[in-house]
Amino acid sequence: MAMHKTYRFSGGKLEAIERPDWIKPAFDGDIDLWHAALSSVGLIRDETFGDAGHTLEVHKHYAGHYYVEYWDASECVIEVHIANPADYITFRAQYISPLAMLIMKSDEHDAWLDERRPDRQR
Repeated sequence: MAMHKTYRFSGGKLEAIERPDWIKPAFDGDIDLWHAALSSVGLIRDETFGDAGHTLEVHKHYAGHYYVEYWDASECVIEVHIANPADYITFRAQYISPLAMLIMKSDEHDAWLDERRPDRQR
């Protein structure tokens, strides 16, 4: 059974939803051109946390709503649609901030481990 990945955040709660029709064309394209596909449906990347492995990306639609993705090393784990800017502020405080901190600390730890690899020692 596949895990549900698409949610709406409204009124302080996550609710499982079907992927909205307006964004579906982005999912028909090449994953290597993912940001171009999102741009083609009116989204622009606003913020990214993490650069390898786990990443959190915030996209803003020209109409004012938000689309947030959390990726592990191989796939999008969850996508969240937020229509109301006030809900976005709540979502940012409750979800984005802690996840961004976790991702940044994990990236710092990975860099620290990488510096100590035997093949990097003098």
